[in-house]
Amino acid sequence: MKCAHCGAEVSDREEICTLCGKLAKVTGETPEPDISTPAPSPVTGSDEGAAFCSECKKYVYLDSSGCCYQGHPVSSMSSQGSQLPDQVPRESMYANNSGLSAGSSLPAELKGINWGAFLLTWIWGIGNRVWLSFLVFIPGGNYVMPWVLLIKGNEWAWKNRHWRSVQEFRKVQRKWALVGIIVTVVLIVLACSLYFVLASAGVFSQHGQAGGAQVS
Repeated sequence: MKCAHCGAEVSDREEICTLCGKLAKVTGETPEPDISTPAPSPVTGSDEGAAFCSECKKYVYLDSSGCCYQGHPVSSMSSQGSQLPDQVPRESMYANNSGLSAGSSLPAELKGINWGAFLLTWIWGIGNRVWLSFLVFIPGGNYVMPWVLLIKGNEWAWKNRHWRSVQEFRKVQRKWALVGIIVTVVLIVLACSLYFVLASAGVFSQHGQAGGAQVS
């Protein structure tokens, strides 16, 4: 027969395996774990480890602070749930790969428009390290780039700056959008106020009279 622990060939008359020194035949007892072979480690696909996140309900890559891509603190020794690591689809695991330029991929939940990039353009670009936003200073770029940033802002910001989590990214981009809306409203109010002040002073009518006199 074969040893229940190491698989070595053992005589039927022998109770103790001569190779590993354990009971060769198990009779209703749970065999002791063989510590000579290390247990399989969780699935990894990068320099970061992976563990089961109880919040995300899936295996996720962990960043250097021990958090998943959603920012949930995850213990590397956390429960593996009902799925073994080798049964977890790769596409269900997310790595926080922000700030890696071409090596970064925008998480699906961050795809969408970025109003902060649209309204603040190069100012937003400085804060998010998106230097392409300075193309607004090129003739014609001031018309095109705001719309490009509106569509590509999230992707470029994720690729050009490291973010601790998706939640942090969303929080910061909401603040940029809020600041952009406030600045836009203030500029509109100031422009309207200036127009009414000049109109009340008769500046526009004086220019019209002067122009009419020259024509006559």
